[in-house]
Amino acid sequence: MRRFVTEIMPRTNDLLHDIQQLQAFLDLRVKMYDKNLAENGQAWKALGMMVDDQLIATAKEWIYRIALTLLEDIYTEHGKQRVSPVQDEQMMDCLLHGLEFVGSAMQFIGVSSVEITYRCQILADVYLQWISKALETLNNTSRKEIDSPCLPKLSINSKSMRPDLRLMHLMEHTSRLLTALQWVRDIRETHFDSPACVPQITATLVEICIRALSVVETIKNAGGHGSNYAASKRTNIMADPQVIIMHMEGSILAFAEKVILLSKEQTTFHHPSVQVIFLG
Repeated sequence: MRRFVTEIMPRTNDLLHDIQQLQAFLDLRVKMYDKNLAENGQAWKALGMMVDDQLIATAKEWIYRIALTLLEDIYTEHGKQRVSPVQDEQMMDCLLHGLEFVGSAMQFIGVSSVEITYRCQILADVYLQWISKALETLNNTSRKEIDSPCLPKLSINSKSMRPDLRLMHLMEHTSRLLTALQWVRDIRETHFDSPACVPQITATLVEICIRALSVVETIKNAGGHGSNYAASKRTNIMADPQVIIMHMEGSILAFAEKVILLSKEQTTFHHPSVQVIFLG
């Protein structure tokens, strides 16, 4: 432990690569120390082992500072101008993996803070708004493919990602983000820092659900407008319209369950409209 708190984490021009390296570093330390840092070495003490409390505190502070610095780096990188949707999506990948690292780091050391929570919430709001726009774009594109006789219909053979797979991809990543937020917020011990107002993300979560359901309805309609889904039904069960709808609705349900769980546990997510739209 004394060795790793003096390590200098290498940085490159590839933020996603750097985050993945940090996650690999953290995963190795979790295997080595399990919950002992979060519990301040209580299990070691119970075994009669000598425990350096100051070293544990130093290690926790070191990891905490890495997480805080990473959040600052992500925020700075997000502020840079990007010229294509591909670059936007790459940035969102960095944001998601970064928040997952921060969440797992806070779980590992058993310490979070108002500042960490605030920064995570700000970046989460950015990510959720991007997800909402991506769902809107997906729905509009799918409608154009259905309505226009000049465009190819929704097809499982398209080189681009199928609309149903794209929807499930977006919903799964959104659920991962909410899990990371939960990891940050369910820590009882907090690092001392100045209080901050944690922003609300309820409205965006509701908007995401509405837009996801709209995509499902659009794809349902595609089955009755000459879609190639139906033509492929006999050769590929995953192209069966009923199977496609079942998996899409399942991904939205998993997302809804995650939001409802958070709305019950955390005041940040609590709002009657969340449970109304998911349960009503």
